[in-house]
Amino acid sequence: MNKYLVSLLGLFWLTSVSVHAQETSIMMTYYGTANDAARAKTMEPLNAKVSQTFSKSVIAEAYTSDMVVRALRKRGIEKYTVSEAFANLRQVKTPVLVVNVQLLDGVMTDKLQADISSTGMSADSIRYTSPLLYNSDDARWLARTLAKHIKANSDEEVVLVGHGSNDSANAMYALIDYVMQHEVDDRYHVGTIENYPDLDMVIKILHAKQARKVVLYPLLLIAGNHALQDIQADWKDKFEKAGYSVRVICEGLLEIPEVQQRIIDKISNELY
Repeated sequence: MNKYLVSLLGLFWLTSVSVHAQETSIMMTYYGTANDAARAKTMEPLNAKVSQTFSKSVIAEAYTSDMVVRALRKRGIEKYTVSEAFANLRQVKTPVLVVNVQLLDGVMTDKLQADISSTGMSADSIRYTSPLLYNSDDARWLARTLAKHIKANSDEEVVLVGHGSNDSANAMYALIDYVMQHEVDDRYHVGTIENYPDLDMVIKILHAKQARKVVLYPLLLIAGNHALQDIQADWKDKFEKAGYSVRVICEGLLEIPEVQQRIIDKISNELY
């Protein structure tokens, strides 16, 4: 069967696609990051793994953050907004599976769907994967995965530091905290940078446990600016001033092989 190589304005990886087969195109959608090192350890390996796993599909990428796209373009790095990516993807003329690489089903999911709706593409030709944390099964899976992955000593308490959200999606942080405390390992706690539970609450909880050593771990898909500025600086500093010995593990969830595979599985569930 004949094969051809698809490359649209640098948007797509070179992928073998059947000329006649009506394959589903896969669009990897991220918030995005201007941190080159973080991108190289998270999005790029996941994109490559998706391309290898679904080799008969055209694989595209888009960022939901227009601000990040503009910042990268100023540095000569070409990335695409969702509307731009879909405009290019129209040339392929296949159904599209939008892979929602977000942590929560929150405001960025709403923006993603609104951006796609504005392109005028038929809703019948578009499907979506759920974000990494969509239901209680996802929360239980991530809690157990992180408990196995994070190398905490027996005398250390672990604080998972999330971004926080101003909508109902923020409840997922409390759910993960509950699962950790009651089903996995009660040395694990969840705090958020911009919402509930906040840093002061986490310190109060650890003070009640008479803990002295803390591990800070980003509950973020990508350890970009929030991890570098908020966690390594602000959170670490405040814990140390409260008398704690602090160790920071600065990595994004997308660096964990099991997390990458979870996203691959979500894609497979929609395609097959």
